[in-house]
Amino acid sequence: MRLFVELGKSLLVNVFVLLTLILIVLFPRDLSIVDRGATLGIDMEFEYHFQFEEYKENIVGYLEKVFIDGNLGESLTGVPVGELIVEYVPRSLLVISSAFILCILIGVLKGIYDYRASLKKHRILGQGFTSLLLSIPDFFLIICLQWVVIFYIPWIDFYGYEQWYSFILPSILVSIYPMMYIARITSVAISNEEFEPYIQVARAKGFTRKTVLYKHTLKNCWGTILSHFSSVMLYILSNLLIVEYLLDYKGAAYRLFKAFHYTNSISAGYQADFEAELIIGLSVCFMLVVLFSQWISKITKYYVDPR
Repeated sequence: MRLFVELGKSLLVNVFVLLTLILIVLFPRDLSIVDRGATLGIDMEFEYHFQFEEYKENIVGYLEKVFIDGNLGESLTGVPVGELIVEYVPRSLLVISSAFILCILIGVLKGIYDYRASLKKHRILGQGFTSLLLSIPDFFLIICLQWVVIFYIPWIDFYGYEQWYSFILPSILVSIYPMMYIARITSVAISNEEFEPYIQVARAKGFTRKTVLYKHTLKNCWGTILSHFSSVMLYILSNLLIVEYLLDYKGAAYRLFKAFHYTNSISAGYQADFEAELIIGLSVCFMLVVLFSQWISKITKYYVDPR
């Protein structure tokens, strides 16, 4: 029963966030010219007036289109949103799933290494290296690695998405920070278990430190590690846009950014031409990924660590 309550809470929170997002995206944004000035139209003044009826029309129209017509809308070029989702989302899912697996596998192994290295001296790649990577901003680390690959490993096809292996490099780049995050969580969790009575009893029985670590300590740390799966997914998604944009990997995050059609200039006849329906569709896909990771984290933690 407790598990279903936790899953229900996650669902309600994500639904609330989604509804808030829809209300923000459908907010009317059209501007009107109120004064052209006295210099032949060179100087213009714009004004914004919120109209609740227009806002209501946007919301009702979108809901009718989705639930009555069964249509997710179209992009500015007339392409159905459903087709764009099918085209772009699988590319990002491939990167996200690969990065998530790398984070968990390598992150846990790195955390074990950090713990064991803390018991010895002169381990350069131990906790100090993990802390260093965690202290460097994500985007700076990604740009530095991009620079290294371009100038020192030029035979790697760095840009694009056409090759079957194009997802590998983006997966590695987005997984670096969350991987070190899991490594830190694992190392700290193992250290906290070190002086527990069951550890002392196991060592008193003559078990080696390695045996105690893998058969006893790590088993009791999985509950703590699993509870951070959703945080790992959020870190991956937060890095996804910059990686897809810098590598010209046209996935869902890249297309979502383009859907905003950001501009720092306004001219006569300006209209907000961002693709609201596409933004909502792609955002729903990303929120489903977050919700799925939260559910997986709670379900696995419930069965591994029922406390």
